[in-house]
Amino acid sequence: MSVLYQMGALQFTVAPINADKVAHKLKTDFARKAVFGGRKPSEHTGEGDETIEFSGKVFPSHLGGEPEMDLMNEMRRAGVPHFLMRGDGRPMGWFEIDELDFNHTHLQSKGVGRVIEIRMTCTRVDAPSAVDFAPWLRQLVGLFSGLING
Repeated sequence: MSVLYQMGALQFTVAPINADKVAHKLKTDFARKAVFGGRKPSEHTGEGDETIEFSGKVFPSHLGGEPEMDLMNEMRRAGVPHFLMRGDGRPMGWFEIDELDFNHTHLQSKGVGRVIEIRMTCTRVDAPSAVDFAPWLRQLVGLFSGLING
């Protein structure tokens, strides 16, 4: 099965969880100040926020995908950066999950949608330093044990 993107342990594939749209936003920051009688001059202050937003659909009654949605939520809840790689092997950098949206439509008798639209918004962060790596690894292990134990 073809991997579209991989973020930590989470794989976006064609099924059960896919990304049919990816929005990659890059910003540059400028400092601007008012001056009398002219345009505001700007000074380049460096890189701004870089965000990636994944959108897709899950069909739980046909293709599954609920365990992957649980993994996404646990990764968000852990608050640690995860390495993101595109399906062609291009490294995208370290990202944190800022926001998740799960929109259920065509509800079944137990309240689960036949179609669940997902949206995951991530922000690029610096790679964990050696000092940060131990707590990051501890949270990652806790993430997986939480998924395994329930």
